[in-house]
Amino acid sequence: MGLCLLPRTPGKQCFPILDVLRLYPSTFCPGIADLALKMWPPPMDSEPLEEAIESKLGAAIRSHREAAGLPTRLDSHLAQLLHVALVNCECERRGLPSQAAVFEGLASRVCAPGEVLRATPVQFNHLRVSLFWSALSDRSSIREVLASPATTAFAVRARVVRQPEDAVAVWVLIAAKGKM
Repeated sequence: MGLCLLPRTPGKQCFPILDVLRLYPSTFCPGIADLALKMWPPPMDSEPLEEAIESKLGAAIRSHREAAGLPTRLDSHLAQLLHVALVNCECERRGLPSQAAVFEGLASRVCAPGEVLRATPVQFNHLRVSLFWSALSDRSSIREVLASPATTAFAVRARVVRQPEDAVAVWVLIAAKGKM
């Protein structure tokens, strides 16, 4: 857009000679700078995504343990506690100070004497939930958690963190609480 040096007349072009020569596209002279702020895409609602990830992985854990002949009990209270750990994982990834002591204090209150809480966090950079279980079940730490005794309570927690340029960080935490 060019600078309009002629008095502004509504509906008239600023540089009619440029239109005749077809050097530049003909435009009307704006009264003020025509700047539009680039808006980020609307924020995705992460709660339904997190719930879908948790339910799919919970079903995968249940079917894996049933195939091994072990019962599975999912503990929703323990899953809520794991959210604190996932927030801490994301904070550490961003270089912020660790708040692991807060989670350890909460975990010690949930576990009875002689019980152990074993949890494994995994971070994905995509939302292809169908690929999560294969990546998780290949980890030896997850296989150890899944091989826990029949009296063990399990929990799954997911957290979807939106990053700039439509990137995501998906944290998944699988935990088992019991006498191991």
